[in-house]
Amino acid sequence: MIAHWDETESGRAEAGHIGGERADLGRAAGTRTVGLCRIRVDRGRWSTPFHRQTAEEDILFVLGGSGLGLIAGLEDLAYADGESG
Repeated sequence: MIAHWDETESGRAEAGHIGGERADLGRAAGTRTVGLCRIRVDRGRWSTPFHRQTAEEDILFVLGGSGLGLIAGLEDLAYADGESG
């Protein structure tokens, strides 16, 4: 099954410093053990609370603007192609 993010149901999440719109593409595509979410983060907000993965990995793709990831205690700043800070 193919799922396109423009055709996938999404919902807003807002709490404290977290704010954005989330679409569960994995569920829309029928996956059972693979998660894939598109999160459109509001400017100046976070996509998720700070957390530690023990059984899975996070992969961050920045499609526009910039994003900050803390991985193994290291801070990485990523920009969408053609953009800079």
